[in-house]
Amino acid sequence: MRPFVTPRTGLEQDVAPLKLEAMDWAARFAIGPVTDDDRAAFERWRRCSPAHGEAYRVAAGFLEELHALDLPSALPARAGSNDNGAARAGDGPAIGRRAFLRGGAVAAGVAAGVVATQSPLGLWPTLGEMLADERTGPGERRKLSPMAGVDIEMNARSSLSLSGAGMRLVSGEIFVAVDKPDTPLRVRARDASVVARSARFNVNALDTELCVTCLEGSLTTARDQQDVRLGSGQAIAWRRDGGMRRTDADPETATAWRRGLLVFNGTPLASAVSEINRHFPGRLVLRGSGLESRTVTGVFHVNQIELAVVQIQQLTGVGATRLPGGVVLLG
Repeated sequence: MRPFVTPRTGLEQDVAPLKLEAMDWAARFAIGPVTDDDRAAFERWRRCSPAHGEAYRVAAGFLEELHALDLPSALPARAGSNDNGAARAGDGPAIGRRAFLRGGAVAAGVAAGVVATQSPLGLWPTLGEMLADERTGPGERRKLSPMAGVDIEMNARSSLSLSGAGMRLVSGEIFVAVDKPDTPLRVRARDASVVARSARFNVNALDTELCVTCLEGSLTTARDQQDVRLGSGQAIAWRRDGGMRRTDADPETATAWRRGLLVFNGTPLASAVSEINRHFPGRLVLRGSGLESRTVTGVFHVNQIELAVVQIQQLTGVGATRLPGGVVLLG
């Protein structure tokens, strides 16, 4: 994407170049369509300096403020998404960056209709995911060593932000190996935290719960002033409804994704779909009552994840309806 349009108007000349570039990016993500090359270019731009990330944070915040104005009359006709999961206006006229810079009803409508902290069906990254320090795409895994004594492997569609001696899992799943006997490592995820000095553990943020599995050593996980200590071979799931459940861990199942496999053994269909969606090029969506608790037992190969729909149908008997943009309705 070209960050400037020439000749520049008087309004644009009054805006600092970095702020203008940030507004360009915010407008591009709001209006769309956005390609994979656009996303890669944005990541390169954002990593130029902390000021770049802050400038984008401010520009995106402006869109969120416009969203709060709630001006539905300015919404583009039939807003939707393109095949790459990027927001776009439907059949209405194209809205340029100049309209965004000037604000007004059109930009407010775009913000109200497109920009949100949670993207529809999870088809494109949320604002928090876009601002994360590290991100992986569908089917992508990444290894990193952000600090001495800490090794991390990120699962697909995962986002991680680093801060001091700790980190925050914005979304997705990570495997962590920590050996910091003098300084504990703190990992935050949603409204819970994990603290460990010497351990190997897995943190998995599913749609319905946050799962922490201790594979070696020991750790402490906490939420709402409730501390739970886990030893090797133990796991806990912090549920979104406020509850929790402790189980014995199956290390081979919990970390099968590191070998390119998804292993389900009596797993609720909602949890299985959440994990499959990290690798699936589109989005699987459950519809109908009672499907979430239906269980799945089977092995899915990440490098053949396009077969997941057929496998789910064979294992559970649910129907499948394919929609444009890679969305598949199950049920």
